[in-house]
Amino acid sequence: MVLREGTAEQLARWGTMDTVLISRRPFLPADIARMREAAARGHVQTVYLPGDRAANPFGELLLSANPSAFRDSYPYDISAVSDNRPFFFYTVQPRDLWEFVRHASRLSADYKVNRAVPLLFMLVLVSLVAVAIILALPPLVLGSRLPRGRGCDASWSTSC
Repeated sequence: MVLREGTAEQLARWGTMDTVLISRRPFLPADIARMREAAARGHVQTVYLPGDRAANPFGELLLSANPSAFRDSYPYDISAVSDNRPFFFYTVQPRDLWEFVRHASRLSADYKVNRAVPLLFMLVLVSLVAVAIILALPPLVLGSRLPRGRGCDASWSTSC
């Protein structure tokens, strides 16, 4: 069972807390009915309850005949967390960056969680431009100021 505290407005503005309930045995119909009643009394949104139809992406993933295909076709990276990829909350990958910038609503939870990713790429771009300017500017402004004559040989002369 997955429950969400808060309203849709809160989710859009700053996010809400989801609670996942897991059981070793399947939930009984009486358990599910009690959860529906408690959610209604407590003004908690039910994201998914066993037996529900897929009303949102989470339900679609749970009820998908091929979860791998669903994960691959989903616009964000929702693959499992591992030791090599521990930051589960960054769902935008470099390949998705342009689409994220074009389509992300500043009010969506995805944008709020992933807004650091475009910022990091902009910082890399600004850094590359700054390095290019620093490397290209001196030869353009100063020209080639190398000595035209022969240089000094310190072994036979004390003043050059």
